[in-house]
Amino acid sequence: MKRALIANLNLAIDKTLSVDKIKRGTIFRFPEALTYPGGKGVNVARVLSSIGSRGDIIGFVSGHNGKWIEA
Repeated sequence: MKRALIANLNLAIDKTLSVDKIKRGTIFRFPEALTYPGGKGVNVARVLSSIGSRGDIIGFVSGHNGKWIEA
């Protein structure tokens, strides 16, 4: 398996919300949110994984978001 070392200096947390339908003038309520690590380097690692390779990410994390990403 090929491996890549990815420098991701702007690790982020991505949230994805979805709705069943969109109607103008209504308030949207989201029953759930998908939360996962994000950033360009993380996206590259996901693509590498999908084609059978491995991407190891290095970067900086701190604070509440950093603790969540490390977990």
